[in-house]
Amino acid sequence: MSNSEQRMSTETALELLTNQQRRQILRRVADTTDGTTVDQLTQHLRGADSFHPDGTVL
Repeated sequence: MSNSEQRMSTETALELLTNQQRRQILRRVADTTDGTTVDQLTQHLRGADSFHPDGTVL
């Protein structure tokens, strides 16, 4: 089975999404149509310090 064909369980996916930074990274990637770099993601996460642990903005 190739990497593109591998699937993860729903439980694993939900466990991965319990981490706030992972959710923020996924949101950023999903919202950026022209791509993003690791440096841009880092800057975005540094600027996201005003987020509650549940992902809401202060």
